[in-house]
Amino acid sequence: ERYPDVLSLVEDLRAYLERGVGSARRSLARSVSRMSWALHLAWWGLALAWGVFVFLLAMAVLVPGGWGDDGDGGHRSGRFATSVSPGVRFELRDRAPVFEPRAARVDAAALEDLRGRLVLTTTDRTASMVTIAAGVSALALATWVMVLLRRIFATLRAGRPFAPENVRRIRTIGVLLFVVALGQVAYAAIVGTQVGKLVHSEDVALHGVVDLPFAWILSGALVLLLAQVFRIGAEIERGPDG
Repeated sequence: ERYPDVLSLVEDLRAYLERGVGSARRSLARSVSRMSWALHLAWWGLALAWGVFVFLLAMAVLVPGGWGDDGDGGHRSGRFATSVSPGVRFELRDRAPVFEPRAARVDAAALEDLRGRLVLTTTDRTASMVTIAAGVSALALATWVMVLLRRIFATLRAGRPFAPENVRRIRTIGVLLFVVALGQVAYAAIVGTQVGKLVHSEDVALHGVVDLPFAWILSGALVLLLAQVFRIGAEIERGPDG
């Protein structure tokens, strides 16, 4: 006896979702024109970053004191000053600073879990190559994401925001954000384990730390969730016979 009621409920729900998809399509179409300028600006900014990176790399190779030059006009096997800044946790070897309470509500104060960044400058060629590879990887990932965004915006301008290919593109962007997070963790783990072998201090004890990049992880999860929303929208747009 309740079967017709269930059917009417499903039809009402489907009609509601279809109206929601139509409303979302109109809202996205209105927002495209306002967001296009930001996308174009980011695209040209990325192109400028590539140009600056290539220019600096060429200067490092060609100018005196860079790779291929020993500073006196002679050739050398390749030494290029670069800096890395791994996160570290440090402990004072002698004694921690003493704090005197200035308010009656404070009984004692002490520093715990001291953290910072250790800036290491080196002319080791391996470190330089790793730094260059990290820079190229970051620019390549940014370029990939920008290309996907431009293609998504092309479908938005065409009035097809829930095109099936957009689901794949948005999902790819989410995965790339997780790749960035994984790369940061791997870099921190690799460099952090070498801190004790690279430098030593009589004043402080250094320990490498690996912090999870929650911002990148959360961003990737939200983008993957958005991909699911677009997938549902694409299925509704295709209809029951699509």
